[in-house]
Amino acid sequence: MESDSLGLYLKEIGRIPLLSAEQEVELAQRIQAGDAEAKQQMIQANLRLVVAIAKKYQNRGVPLLDLIQEGSFGLNTAAEKYDLAQGCKFSTYAYWWIRQSMTRAVMLQSRTIRLPSQIYEQYNRLQKTQRKLSNKLSRTPTSAELAEAMELSVEQLRKMLQHVQVPASLDMEVGEKKREKDRLVDLIKGNDNPAERAEIASTKESIRAMLGILKERQQYIVSQRFGLDDGEAKSFQAISERLGITRERTRQIYHQAMQRLTQMYNAA
Repeated sequence: MESDSLGLYLKEIGRIPLLSAEQEVELAQRIQAGDAEAKQQMIQANLRLVVAIAKKYQNRGVPLLDLIQEGSFGLNTAAEKYDLAQGCKFSTYAYWWIRQSMTRAVMLQSRTIRLPSQIYEQYNRLQKTQRKLSNKLSRTPTSAELAEAMELSVEQLRKMLQHVQVPASLDMEVGEKKREKDRLVDLIKGNDNPAERAEIASTKESIRAMLGILKERQQYIVSQRFGLDDGEAKSFQAISERLGITRERTRQIYHQAMQRLTQMYNAA
């Protein structure tokens, strides 16, 4: 049954013509102007990219059609966030968002003990709520704000996050080859590579989802350290001055937060 559905889907998207460089630029400009039809055209023209990436994630516990669906969510996010000023082709930018969505799906769905479907639904709702609040507040929402928006208690929110941690470490290394790897915190501070900036952006979305298990001061310090609110990573000195505490105390709270995140991920 799945092979029949997949065959029909591949046949359907195979009829959609690829975009020329000029058409891609035109669609991107229209999307930035708020054209919903242009966004849909950009997505449809890149569905084959989703399938190509999904095939690389086969045999990891998630059906291919599910991977394609998750990748399509990532493609949609890429279409919403793409900016011509980033200096890369849309497919290059979208690749990281698609891959991030599939990686999360593999992590969540391929566990030895499967989690209840309602937890996945809550997590997806959390992601959407978090993005809306971030746009509204122009900063990362606190766990209390997220919980209120989702009609949950803070404790319920934290328990949910403990079950569905995204595999992203705050000191994670980015890059396929050993010589290319660097800590995310260093890359966020300044990176001119459009593809790596896109990967960092998708990883930052995952980090935002993890912050809900932290206390509010820990959330603030981690957010500032990684520039999650304004894209500018702050030094411990700058953060300590804003909080009115010592630089060393700021560093201690930061490392406590990182330990907490690591413990929750390892226990998940």
